[in-house]
This record gives sequence, C-alpha cells and structure tokens, in this order.
Amino acid sequence: MDEPLVLQTSKSVSTVEGELDVLGLTGSADLITYDANVIGPVEAIDADLGQLIVMSQRILVDDRTEFGPDINPTSLGGIVVGEILQVSGFAKANSDVVATRIELDS
Repeated sequence: MDEPLVLQTSKSVSTVEGELDVLGLTGSADLITYDANVIGPVEAIDADLGQLIVMSQRILVDDRTEFGPDINPTSLGGIVVGEILQVSGFAKANSDVVATRIELDS
C-alpha cells in the first residue's frame, strides 16, 4: 500500500499500513499505530466556546467528542486546568484540533 489508511475507531484516530484486495473491500494490516495529536497539561478551558488549550494548541470539543472514563462529568466540566490530557482528533487547516477523544494521561 503506497499511502497509509487513516481510520477512526472508538474515537481514536489510527493509521493502518497493509494490503487491500483488488476490489479494495478487504485486506490485512501489517502495522497499526496510534499517536495522540496532543499530550500535555491543560492551560485554559472555555466551556462556552467548547474549547480548551493544551500545550498552546487549541482543542475544539463538540457533541461527537468522547471523554475517557476518568473524566467526570464526561464533558469539559470534568477537566481541570493543570491536568495532563491525551487528545486524539483531526487537525484543521488552521492547526486547531477537532477532538474525537480526550482522556487523562496515565
């Protein structure tokens, strides 16, 4: 496969490298990797705008964002400035990250 396939499973974004069949319907994976877009301390939270800042990176949260089990309530209200987070999502052209999953870093 020339270009890795990017998949979103369980709200985490993963890259899969492998081979597809000739129809592109099935295949086998040789390597699956997951890297959080941002890992670091929360610097600011703005629940009204649905965003937070982690490592100077703006993270956008919407109704599709999933929160890890250690974040209670499962919303921006369950996050505290200074906590270390792992954020998975999709980067926009302006470098903001639209979060698909946020969890506490262990």
